[in-house]
Amino acid sequence: MLSVPSADIPAIANSRLSTRDDLYERTVPRAYVHRAGISEVLLTGVLASEGDHFSLAAQWPRNHSFYRSSRGRQDPLLLAETIRQAGLFVGHLGYQVPLGHAFLMKTMSYDVDPAGLLLGHKPSDLLIHIHCFDTRIRGSSLTALGFEARIERDGVTIGSGSGAYRCISPAAYAKLRNVAWALPAPPDIPNDAHQMFEPVAPELVGRSSPGDVVIATAGPDHLWKLQIDHRHPALFDHPVDHVPGMVVLEAARQALLHMTSPDALVPVAMRSGFSNYLELDGPTFVKAVPGPPDPAGRLSVRFLIEQYGVVQAEIDFLAETAEG
Repeated sequence: MLSVPSADIPAIANSRLSTRDDLYERTVPRAYVHRAGISEVLLTGVLASEGDHFSLAAQWPRNHSFYRSSRGRQDPLLLAETIRQAGLFVGHLGYQVPLGHAFLMKTMSYDVDPAGLLLGHKPSDLLIHIHCFDTRIRGSSLTALGFEARIERDGVTIGSGSGAYRCISPAAYAKLRNVAWALPAPPDIPNDAHQMFEPVAPELVGRSSPGDVVIATAGPDHLWKLQIDHRHPALFDHPVDHVPGMVVLEAARQALLHMTSPDALVPVAMRSGFSNYLELDGPTFVKAVPGPPDPAGRLSVRFLIEQYGVVQAEIDFLAETAEG
């Protein structure tokens, strides 16, 4: 959870931009999307807000520092990060969730048209239309929220997404995490077992730098071990006490590419569900469960994220053959 100074939530409303010409001139305040680095903020403004409906603006750089473009197209997980930021932002903007509260992501999904990922000659200006539902209010505080998103680029819908999360106060979050830390530690993996895990070559998972690889081979086919560097400037934009959800999605995506080909497939759809936090110091494994192709013939794979023998997250990818 990013620690930020308290701020006046209505200040966001006062900074709403009234014309489309002004929507892409600056980012929204970084604290409202739980990022420390300004360069990691994708949202740029608010076009409209009415009740449970919001229209936000975002911009994708032609080559993000981590979600890099490849073969003439944007990284699909850049859409997932955009949806994550949009969900957090409307929680603060529309429902006055104070800064410093924790957002516990329960589900997140995206679907994208590969044509909408093609690179242009300038950054991609997006509009994100959000509809919130299943809101739960205790007293005057939001405790849970679901949302759906439709994403436009140049007036054309290129994708959609959804998410659901819980909101808890800093005191409740500390209590929740203290309970987890107080539990007896499960047995560690024997030291000699660590020799099994070999780093995956970056080119085999669509990466150019070894520092961007988050999985290691773990012996059997369709099994990998999470391998993370807490100093990574994008995946660990600020100190946290658990494995970030976007790191988990990246691990599953890299496993998908490793079992197929980084150049042959585009992950055009993703569904994810999170049961619990993944501890930073716990051995974490990614297991692939290939399924039958969907009706459109797209590759279907489910990834089980296990820690201490318990599945803590499930991620489903649909991928289709890349063109170009």
